[in-house]
Amino acid sequence: MVIEIAVKNDSWPRLKDDASTKAFSRLTSIEVFIGVKVYRNTFRAVWGKRRAVGHGMHTQQQTE
Repeated sequence: MVIEIAVKNDSWPRLKDDASTKAFSRLTSIEVFIGVKVYRNTFRAVWGKRRAVGHGMHTQQQTE
């Protein structure tokens, strides 16, 4: 499991893209990803699990 919290350096799209391409690459054994993007007055969150075939993330749920 990986928990990533982005405050300043990563945008929301980059946080999700990195999870799909880096955390869930064929070179890792990560099964679950939880990502949180913190903004000044709010935050966004996403969680996903490894796809059954190949690599990448199947998003289970995310905030609007």
